[in-house]
This record gives sequence, structure tokens and C-alpha cells, in this order.
Amino acid sequence: MVVQDDGSIHIAWEPDLPGFKDHVSVYDSSFGRRNNSLQARLKATSTLPYKYKLWNRNSMTQDQPNVDYDSYMTSPSALLSCLQQLHLYGLLFIHSIPSSTDAVNRIAERIGPLKNTLYGSTWDVRSVPSAKNVAYTSSHLGFHMDLLYVDNPPGLQILHCLEASTQGGESLFSDTLRVVLSLAQSRPDHYAILKKFPVTYKYHNNHEWYQQTRPHIETSISHQGYTLPQLKQRSTSPWERSTIRAINWSPPFQAPFVDKIGTRGVSPESTYRSKTRGPDAFQTYIEAIRHFKSKLEVDPAVFEKKLEPGTAGAKGG
Repeated sequence: MVVQDDGSIHIAWEPDLPGFKDHVSVYDSSFGRRNNSLQARLKATSTLPYKYKLWNRNSMTQDQPNVDYDSYMTSPSALLSCLQQLHLYGLLFIHSIPSSTDAVNRIAERIGPLKNTLYGSTWDVRSVPSAKNVAYTSSHLGFHMDLLYVDNPPGLQILHCLEASTQGGESLFSDTLRVVLSLAQSRPDHYAILKKFPVTYKYHNNHEWYQQTRPHIETSISHQGYTLPQLKQRSTSPWERSTIRAINWSPPFQAPFVDKIGTRGVSPESTYRSKTRGPDAFQTYIEAIRHFKSKLEVDPAVFEKKLEPGTAGAKGG
């Protein structure tokens, strides 16, 4: 670290990130004063210069974020742009990737370390006969997020296409944040119960058992996440607003509900922290997820793209 005559701070990093050489970060003389308190640092992380962008099929078809592999791997400005696009849309497509099984490792590690799971750090997704896992079949799974049955689901996943069949195999995407925002505005009762009602996800295969319970919409009084305008508190402090921290949707991996949940005998309150209870809670929940599902799957909301060999899709959640 070197403090220059103008008061700016120059920091050289060692060891550096893969792909960087002689990387130096520069902070102006006012940086320390602007971030000398916890509140200031929380505010700084909640006021990024770019916000989430809600999208549908038409807008994603027009604006889909793309980058070529060489630029992504060698250009710091290209990497910054990619991270911004991932933050904006939750999607990024990388093309002209070498036909190598470890290329996806290099793509991921350009951002950060790989997370190890029950599948390993990386794995092959292919249709196999008599598969014990639904992911290794050609069956249509519908919209879903992966690994919701583990304590900390991955925040970013990358799928690199090495080979593709001549027919089928298209990937479908839909913006869950747009759906939740629409739900909060049009049916606040549905939005409310999806924040509270406990849903269990499980994986039981090959002597491995994973299980977690979480609502479809996770919120927190936090400086991080997406703040719905109508949910803002009176406080002007961004870290004191109710924010959406995560959206969870994975019907193929949902476990059975507790018997009589949502009735007077067994309420969500008794199995999960929730204010949603009463004899009609489960019925309201069923109505809410049907509403959510219909908005998620309506044709104008669905963006379709077939990944060709040498292309990768990176998605949040």
C-alpha cells in the first residue's frame, strides 16, 4: 500500500486474481472519510450505480448480455461489464469457448472460487438410461432453481455446452423478480403468504439425504437485496428497509407438506417462523403458488435460447 502526495491510496494485490497481473486498486483521498462508519459502508453497498433490470421475452431477446470468451478471460473492463450484466439481468451468455471440459472451471474462477457440492465442483449434465436423478433425464422439469435442499444454494451457476442434440434441448428462462414485483402490486395477500409459508425441499438418492425448509420469498431488514417501493419503511436508511433477499422455486424437488399444515391443528407457525396461519392458510398458499406459476410461465415472460457447442450460460440462483 502506498499513499500518494495527493492523498490517494494505491494497493497492489498479491496473490492476485487469476488472469490479472500487477493489479493495483486506487482509492481517492476522501474514500476513508466516506466509509469510516458501519452505516456509511452499509449505505455504500446498497447504492450501486446500476439497479436490477426487470425483463420479459421481448426485452431479453433485444438486450441479452453476451461476451466472447477471450475478452471475458483477458480484459478487466469486459469482466466488469459481465459482472454488471449479471447483476442487472441475472443472466449472461459467453460464446466462442474452447471445447474443453475444464473451460467452465476457468470461466467460474475468473469471478471467484468454485463451490463444492454433492455433485462435486463441476459435473456433466446428460441424459442417461435408468437415471436415479431427474436431472439426468430428458424429462421436462419446468422452471426450477437448483440445490434449494442445501443450506446455502449457489448464487451463480454456469452451464457450458460441449455437445448438443440436433433437436430439442432449448433452455427456458423467466424473471422471478419481475413476477414477485407484479404479485406484490396486484395480490399483496399472495405475496404475503409466499413470504411466510414453509416449503421443504429434499434430495434423497444414493444414500445421500439433504433437506431444507424455506419460504418461496425470503425477505429481511437488510442493506442487501431488492427493495420493493411499496415495502419501504418510513426510515430513509436503506439498510432499514424490508428487502427481498432470495426467491426460491423448485417444484421438482419439493418434499411432501406436513399433514394438515395450514389448518387449526397444524399451522405454519408451529413448524416455521410465520404469521400466516388459520384454517384457510394452506388453501391461500395453493392459490398463491398457482398465481405465481401462471405469471412465471405465461408466454410473453419466457425467454428461450438453445445453447450451441462452445457457448455457456451463467445465471444467478
